[in-house]
Amino acid sequence: MSAAPKITALRGGGATLVAAADAFLATPRTANPNTHRAYASAIDRTNERLGREPAAGRGH
Repeated sequence: MSAAPKITALRGGGATLVAAADAFLATPRTANPNTHRAYASAIDRTNERLGREPAAGRGH
């Protein structure tokens, strides 16, 4: 058994970084207020740097 975490791909067209962040922050792993705040802060900073357009439109 691998120690690597399970990864779930986002499916569908045009998921924005903000929508992906919101979906992640809604998971049980961020239920702790301190964890949620720290993750939200890091995700917000990433969104600020990368922009908020759909990930599919970024050419990645």
